[in-house]
Amino acid sequence: MKKSTLFRLILAAMLVLMLSLVACSKGDDTASKETDGKKSEQTDDGKDKDEKEEGLYSIDDFEKTVEGEAMDGGELVFGLVTSSPFKGTLNYNFYSDAYDKDILQWFDESLLSMDETFNYTQDGAATFEVSDDKKTFTFTIRDEVKWHDGEPVKAEDWAFAHEVIAHPDYDGVRFDATLRNIEGIEEYHDGEA
Repeated sequence: MKKSTLFRLILAAMLVLMLSLVACSKGDDTASKETDGKKSEQTDDGKDKDEKEEGLYSIDDFEKTVEGEAMDGGELVFGLVTSSPFKGTLNYNFYSDAYDKDILQWFDESLLSMDETFNYTQDGAATFEVSDDKKTFTFTIRDEVKWHDGEPVKAEDWAFAHEVIAHPDYDGVRFDATLRNIEGIEEYHDGEA
C-alpha cells in the first residue's frame, strides 16, 4: 500500500471518528462568558442563566424570617406543583389525595392534639376524659374555639362530621375501622338507627 493511500485512509477514519463524537455528544444549551472577571452562563438566546424569567422565583429569593404586623385583608397566592389536576376537595370527610391534605392542614385543624410520640394530649382545642371501663370518652370543646365567622364550635358540629362519614350514601375512605369502633355507628350506616 502506498504511503499516501494509507495516510488518506487514516485521515478519513479520524474524520469519521471526530464527526461521530460531535454528533453523539450532549448538546449543552449554555455557554460560558467572562465579564469583569466574573464567569456567567448564557442560554442559546444570549440571556444570562442567572436572570429570572418574569414571575419565576426560587425559595432562596425570600427571607427566612418575616417581621412586622400581620396584614389585614391580605391574600396568599400558593403555587402547587403536581403531575395531575388539583382536585380541590378541601373537606376532611371527602378528600382522597395528598395535595388536598397539604392544603387542608393550613385551615382545618383537629380538635385533639398529639405529642411527638402520637399520644393524644389535653393541649388541643378540646380536652377529653376516659371512663374507667375505657368505653366512654367525654370531649369538652374549649370556650374560645370558634369558626371563621366567630360562632363557637359546638358538640353538634363534631357529631355532624361523624354523621356525614357514617351516612349510608357516603362512599369515601373515612368510614374505616377507627370510626366503626363507635358504638351504634354501624347501625346508623346501615340505616337502622
